[in-house]
Amino acid sequence: MSTYRAKTGHDVVLASLTVLSPQPDPGGAIQYTRVTTSADGTITRQGPYFEFRWSEMSNADYLTTLTTFGLNASSTASNPVTIYIRDETYQVWTRLNGIAQQPIHGDTVSWNIRPRNITIRVTHLDGSANLEIGSSDGVTVADTPTVSVI
Repeated sequence: MSTYRAKTGHDVVLASLTVLSPQPDPGGAIQYTRVTTSADGTITRQGPYFEFRWSEMSNADYLTTLTTFGLNASSTASNPVTIYIRDETYQVWTRLNGIAQQPIHGDTVSWNIRPRNITIRVTHLDGSANLEIGSSDGVTVADTPTVSVI
């Protein structure tokens, strides 16, 4: 079983991503700000984003989670991150670049002795992180490439 992960910065290799603890509530998937269907039935998806959601966590876990996304300073409203999540089919785990947005009190986080109903939204999802494969991604090469000259 894979786990949700994140780390500040873009194109962070999978092995360097921080496993989120506590893990977010299950069931999240990539969503889109706009989905349109053309006359020929072609579907266009725009504005991909993902929401990490927790029903509640301790104060210490909340601060640690904010730090993982680079949102720990009160002046840091957004921060570039690399995340590891399920895609919209729930079948494939994928590594994506995005911009994490700090939770907003009363909207994406509430407080009653401890943080509750927490949502960290990551917008501007970009799959280029999956194109950057490093040795620490656990990838091995089994075949030797050959070049033919014609």
